[in-house]
Amino acid sequence: MGFFDSLVSAGKSAVKAVNDAALTQTLEQWEKVNRAPSERVRDYYDRNNQQDKNSPLKRALAIAALQDGNLFAKDQAAKKALLNLREKIAFENDRKAQSLIRAIDNLER
Repeated sequence: MGFFDSLVSAGKSAVKAVNDAALTQTLEQWEKVNRAPSERVRDYYDRNNQQDKNSPLKRALAIAALQDGNLFAKDQAAKKALLNLREKIAFENDRKAQSLIRAIDNLER
């Protein structure tokens, strides 16, 4: 069973690496969206809310950057993506994650 255990361990490590890379990419995207002017962020939201291009996570980042409580309440898919992201980054200590946590918490109030 040692061989199979090592295969399982390698698989778990690979999945963790992919998840970590995706989270890092999301936090980098958050930083870009958060720094952009509100008109560009609103355009980013609208472009990711179309039938041919629909990304709840990208819309969620835009909502957090805009701090738009109406969009947060209305766009349920983006809200769910944002709350799931909040759970994933709860124990992250870097500046980007903390900034996003504050933005999400402000929307939930």
